[in-house]
Amino acid sequence: MPKSLPGKELLPPSPLLRLTDVVQSGSDWIVRADGPDWGTCPKCSGRSISRHSHYIRTLTDLPALGATVSLKIRVGRWRCFTPECAVRFFIDRLPGVAEFRGRRTCRANEVAQLIGYALGGRPGERLSRRIGLPVSNDTVLRWLKKCARPAVAGAPVVGVDEGAKCKGRTYGTIVVDLEHHTVIDLLDQHSSESVERWLSTHPEIHTICRDRNGRYGKAARKGAPAAKQVADRFHLVQNLRETIERELTLHRAYLRVKLSGHRMPEDPPPSPAIALPVSRPVTARERRCRLPDAWPLKRRSLGRCAKTIKICSISSRLCRPAG
Repeated sequence: MPKSLPGKELLPPSPLLRLTDVVQSGSDWIVRADGPDWGTCPKCSGRSISRHSHYIRTLTDLPALGATVSLKIRVGRWRCFTPECAVRFFIDRLPGVAEFRGRRTCRANEVAQLIGYALGGRPGERLSRRIGLPVSNDTVLRWLKKCARPAVAGAPVVGVDEGAKCKGRTYGTIVVDLEHHTVIDLLDQHSSESVERWLSTHPEIHTICRDRNGRYGKAARKGAPAAKQVADRFHLVQNLRETIERELTLHRAYLRVKLSGHRMPEDPPPSPAIALPVSRPVTARERRCRLPDAWPLKRRSLGRCAKTIKICSISSRLCRPAG
């Protein structure tokens, strides 16, 4: 595993770019690179090495440690000498690095697209600015619409459910192709008439997955009478749970556990705390009473005091009563 980061790792993985410099501008980073030494005409696909001029193209790349990274590429304008081609001058397109007239690299657009799929417009904008990849909510939504997969014509199995255009206020109907997991159509209303009209124009539908909403069932019976109506997984589990709860409620008396006369032994009461005797401190007067003969000797020499105390201790042991 390398212990250093090569300079080429700061560039998008493309053989068309050549790193020239990395500069820090405040809290952001600027990566400079040069484009290829030749150009390919977008009209006739002819290669040209005749440079007309060059300019600096600025792209927003992936952030580095939370800091914004700007990629400045020196690209050229080229001449096309093919006689049959109507183009005389063209610029480098940089395929795989950025889209034509794009302001972000392809990998930065990929990250913005993933954020949009996970969070949506404004939450995705707040997160992208936080991580150092500033993208507006309109750009996130525009990329989601651009990268949306086209609906498959003639979907035999569809799912119908309500979709909120403005949560809590206006609702529509969303129709999904359950085999390819793509949205087929969005209806402005969630009434049975609008769903019935839509189903009548799609006779290839043979299975309709819906919730327990009565108007969708009515629309399916009228708009596609030959189609089979099934419930989705969520409502199947919900029906099972409600049925089990209803049955257990009816037989609640049989589910009670009868308590026997034998009870578990109770925990023994805690043993009382034993109060240990606490000796009170000895006062100076009591110490003087214990050594009546040694107290007057305090002004005598140390040797005579020790000798007198030793004699007193021996006499006290000899005079101690038996037993």
